[in-house]
Amino acid sequence: MSKIAWDKDTGGVMLSSFSGENTLGYSPRPVFYEELNLLKLNELGWQYPHSKEPLLWACNKQYFYRGKLVFEVKGANIYDSATVILQPDAENMQLEPVCVILMQ
Repeated sequence: MSKIAWDKDTGGVMLSSFSGENTLGYSPRPVFYEELNLLKLNELGWQYPHSKEPLLWACNKQYFYRGKLVFEVKGANIYDSATVILQPDAENMQLEPVCVILMQ
């Protein structure tokens, strides 16, 4: 079974047959601008393009940008909005899309 490691150059992920310090034991899912808009990150000072490519990766309720945890989400249900908890150095971020072509 393949392991997954962050590819900080492309902003994506790489498959690896070896376990290591930087490999993940779970599969992240891609996060697109629509989800960031729903979480109202644009109102928190974040800037990101409306691209077809993913901007972040999420593992459960933790969101990663180029392999680094940038925020977590708490709460959220049909009646209540999510609470976004930014990491200390993740305010007013400017995101670049994942370079999917280089990931291939």
